[in-house]
Amino acid sequence: MTGNLSGRVIDRLLFIPAIFSAGLLVVMVLTFIGKSKLILSTRSLTDLLLSSSWQPGAGNFGFYPFIMGTIWVTVLTMILAIPVSLLSAIYLSDYAPARIRGMIQPVIDLLAGIPSVIFGLFCILLIVPLIKYHIAPI
Repeated sequence: MTGNLSGRVIDRLLFIPAIFSAGLLVVMVLTFIGKSKLILSTRSLTDLLLSSSWQPGAGNFGFYPFIMGTIWVTVLTMILAIPVSLLSAIYLSDYAPARIRGMIQPVIDLLAGIPSVIFGLFCILLIVPLIKYHIAPI
């Protein structure tokens, strides 16, 4: 703790949200455990994670396809995004003229401030229908 009075007051005031955050995490974990007791009493966690059968009406909840789908999407996205972003960063920092860098930098800063959920919503509403109805039929 800091020595002066205002520092001690700030330390104590910041302690309250820290305790609240930790308490909220504990409540969330306990809620998830409580809600999952029913399914975990009928099937093991290993069976749930490694089974590929998804029939909720019959009590089969295999998460393996969802887990593998997430991994594949992540890997493919990284394969596409990492080279483009690294090469763009290298170009902008080392090779781009100041005029181009000055025009592109505000756009990059603006895009960095947009939450990824908004990009996902944009893709679902605009890109997916575009591919489904116009590109995929070709």
